[in-house]
Amino acid sequence: MGRAIKPGSGQLIRFKIAQHVIAGRLHIHKNIGCQDRVNSYNRNGNSSIALSDGAGSYQNSELGAEKITKNITKNFSTNFSKIIKRSNLEIKKRVIAEIN
Repeated sequence: MGRAIKPGSGQLIRFKIAQHVIAGRLHIHKNIGCQDRVNSYNRNGNSSIALSDGAGSYQNSELGAEKITKNITKNFSTNFSKIIKRSNLEIKKRVIAEIN
């Protein structure tokens, strides 16, 4: 269960997060599992969601997609109050650093 402030009203809203990944038709036809991953994380009332498109042409790309989504969501939820004070460029650099 997540919560957020409705913009302009100050009203607290609650929401549920559902996540699911599924292999596409081509992957099913070639008997390849789904390499995409999605993850959500909530810390201190800050929720984040990340989706990663696994690089299907690489072996074990689903493992990289899983790690990236977990790292990004945990980092953003945990450090949200620091992150929002940064410029868009600094935030982009942080995302790239998190991926590498």
